[in-house]
Amino acid sequence: MNLTDEEKQELLGEHFYYEVKMLSFAATKLTEFTRTDIWNKNMALETFLLHARNLREFFYCDSKQHETDARAYEFVKERNKWEEAKPEETEWIEKVRERVNTELAHLTYRRYTGTPPEKGWKHHEIQKDFLKVVKIFLDHLPKKYIGKRLQEIEQRCLHVDTTTDRQGDLSTPVSTTSTVSTASSLEANNNYSRYGHKGRP
Repeated sequence: MNLTDEEKQELLGEHFYYEVKMLSFAATKLTEFTRTDIWNKNMALETFLLHARNLREFFYCDSKQHETDARAYEFVKERNKWEEAKPEETEWIEKVRERVNTELAHLTYRRYTGTPPEKGWKHHEIQKDFLKVVKIFLDHLPKKYIGKRLQEIEQRCLHVDTTTDRQGDLSTPVSTTSTVSTASSLEANNNYSRYGHKGRP
């Protein structure tokens, strides 16, 4: 799909920016909700995983299901240099690819029942992994595409492992999966969790 520079700037400055901001905003909310606030934590986690999935497809899927799908290589100065610099998919980025389709986007028999440890999501690790890729991607963009919004993201990516202000959208990272108690009954306990047991709240 042939896009003008104006159309590329629009996609990056509004839609790509939104994906990165929402990933980080959802990660922030995951650290704010208490371990007993299960439904809000589920909502934050599902939002987080949706935007992680979108970013994973943008960065790592060369093929397109639809002509209008955006891919990172369409925006960089030199595709070969971008491909060389782009990190390999990490363990958790691969888990986003493998698990979100079967555990969130579609109702399947492959969903985990209850709250076993393998159901957990290390959202800090996922956020950190993606923001490293975001930073490298921004380094390979033509300067004409770097507006104020992308400059904001670029600055925040430099501090991905540090605490940021709560008015920003990068969270204070939480390095373990959240913990909730097992629900014996959805109706009785109001406690259907997307999280595994292992870790801390």
